[in-house]
Amino acid sequence: MPHPKNVKLIALILGAIVYLAGCSHISGDMVHARNTNKHAPKNPYYYFVSARYAQDNGNLKEALDLYSHVDDPYSWLAEARIYYVIGDTDKALYLVKRVISKGMYMCDALELRAEIHASNSQWDEAIEDASKLFERHPDNRRYGLFLADLEMCVSHFKDARKILAKLLNTYSDDPGILYMLSKACLGDKDFKCAMHSLEKVVKYQPDMGQAYMDLGKVQQILGDLDGEEKTYKALLAELPGSAAGYIALSDLYIRQKRYGDALDTLKQLMKLKPSKEVKEKVMLLELKKGEYNEALDILKAKKHPNDRDRYYMAFAYAGLKRWKDALMVLPETSSDTGFKCDLVLLRSSILESMGNVDNAIEVLEDAWDVDTSCKEIGYKLANLMESHGKCNKGIKVAEEILKRYPKDPIALNFLGYVWADKGVRLEKAREMIKTALNARPDDCFIMDSMAWVLFRLHRLKSSMHYMKMALDKCGQDPVLNEHMGDIQSAMGRKSRALDYYLKAWVNRGKSKQPGLRIKINSLLEKLKRARFNGQSGSRYSHEQ
Repeated sequence: MPHPKNVKLIALILGAIVYLAGCSHISGDMVHARNTNKHAPKNPYYYFVSARYAQDNGNLKEALDLYSHVDDPYSWLAEARIYYVIGDTDKALYLVKRVISKGMYMCDALELRAEIHASNSQWDEAIEDASKLFERHPDNRRYGLFLADLEMCVSHFKDARKILAKLLNTYSDDPGILYMLSKACLGDKDFKCAMHSLEKVVKYQPDMGQAYMDLGKVQQILGDLDGEEKTYKALLAELPGSAAGYIALSDLYIRQKRYGDALDTLKQLMKLKPSKEVKEKVMLLELKKGEYNEALDILKAKKHPNDRDRYYMAFAYAGLKRWKDALMVLPETSSDTGFKCDLVLLRSSILESMGNVDNAIEVLEDAWDVDTSCKEIGYKLANLMESHGKCNKGIKVAEEILKRYPKDPIALNFLGYVWADKGVRLEKAREMIKTALNARPDDCFIMDSMAWVLFRLHRLKSSMHYMKMALDKCGQDPVLNEHMGDIQSAMGRKSRALDYYLKAWVNRGKSKQPGLRIKINSLLEKLKRARFNGQSGSRYSHEQ
């Protein structure tokens, strides 16, 4: 039985003989041009077959040496390909130009030269050669895709789309062409074109997972959340083991704040393909949903918890109101500089929840004195100081933030609200709050600040307009309801004012709010006197 290598060699010889039989341009006179070995055989077939055998076995230097024995366009082209593979593009380009000058193997030579030009970032030259190829063979799928790809490399997306449209005249249901068209449309920022192309891709090749992923991203850009959800679900129906599909669907749910759906999706993925990364996302979602014991189970199972793990454990314990356990596991500091801010904020929140407000402020002050780059620490410190009798210090912190970040909306809102509450610098306060609201137009608390400064300026109708907007977004907040009660009361609508005061009282939490109790009792007394004096009628008849 012959050796397998000999069998392969025989096959290559037979193949070369068949291929070269019709190549009349090869002659014995051309064989030894680049080799002077008197004993070397002069038959070109020997060199071609031996070179191909060496090439197939990864012996590229040997293959180059063998090809060099035949001074022929076919041999030059073969050598050019090897030089291109090993990165010697100058020699590759020289040889392929010789091939083209002879007018032989033009398609292969043009394609190789275009690839060489592209590898050297000579895009115009590459596109010129690829265009010649496509002009010669306008129905050739490979040449068309090659040219379109080159056009996209230099952001000629419209040109790429024209090329691909020509191909689709012949290959209308080709998913590869349609997929590249979607890329060209994306580059051209024609998202609807990209979406329609991708919809066809998944229709003609339903097992192409990346097409679903790209389609979902395009639908996200277009704001079609329902379509995006259907796409990811279709992907999972077609490819039930697609981890990327599960993650994309869970991320969609997270963006929509559908945390329960996101958690269920990731738990399904955990059953199919458990991984540390997915388990981490599950834990974070459990924290988000308030499933603190479940999150702790994951965290406690870690053999070597890092600082972030301990932070999340502290967060979970705090959620369970196990304050001492939270403080015990929470790191004092961390080598992760970007994480120190979170540690300080959580520690201060735990201390505040335990009733140790002075200690909470001290923790924040110590951190702020060392580094004022974490604005969140500044925000919390200013608010705590303002709400616990240290308003001037809180103002100083806000002013420090504004020195570094003059248009910071949170600091602007804080300072504007404090001035409005004190009844000082009202016009300046209104301008600051206006700037903050322009930066964060959906922030209900900045809306409340605008309503409050307008209330102080006695612009009651405008004040009520902003307060309604704020309550539409944060209808249960006790401070906002109390402020609306104040506005209604100032407008003489005592019954309505009482409704808002009572809502603020119900939602006040642990806050005693003695001022609110006084307002409620005062209004009850006034309404009682009004009814006694015969002014009841319809409840709101006297408030029109």
